Amino acid sequence: MLDATYEVVLGVGVKRTTFADIARAADMSRATLYTHFDDVGDAVASLLTRELVGVLSAALQAADGGGAALDRLLATVETGLRALPEHPLVRKVLDVDPHVLLPYLVDRFGVVQRTALQVLEGLVVEGQDDGSIRDADPTVLAHVVLVTVQSFLVSHRITDREVGEEPARDAVLALLRGGLTATPVAATPRVEAGA
Repeated sequence: MLDATYEVVLGVGVKRTTFADIARAADMSRATLYTHFDDVGDAVASLLTRELVGVLSAALQAADGGGAALDRLLATVETGLRALPEHPLVRKVLDVDPHVLLPYLVDRFGVVQRTALQVLEGLVVEGQDDGSIRDADPTVLAHVVLVTVQSFLVSHRITDREVGEEPARDAVLALLRGGLTATPVAATPRVEAGA
């Protein structure tokens, strides 16, 4: 059913996808679809979750080469920054139905974002344990990484045109590294009383 939804959305976009189209592509009745999904929006949300969590899982696997957690977090982000703009479903949504993403950018987090936050927060905690990530609230750091990355992804076409894909991606990674890196705290000079 999700493969059929993928096929239809890739062909006509989210807004023009109907249960009849999905049922026809899946070679099943609409009644059968209704036993699995509340409506087309539910089917599309399930599809997006499957695809984007798949990209996240692949990014994690690609970055699982050991080393400091900060390096693994940044490698995961870099893999995602390379893969997501090229994903056919993401490209179709951005081309035809970018409004579908708006609630997840300005109003609430979806399943994919919550999954990404769990992964990021876990890596932040690991990085704080191994000394590669600065001491701060891991939940806050994970949120900042997520919103930075998703903002870049949504506007990557503009950024690619204006400054180039690689320089922009490198700048995002450098920005994140600078904001997350644990740095030694400089000693504050002691001022003697009465000095």
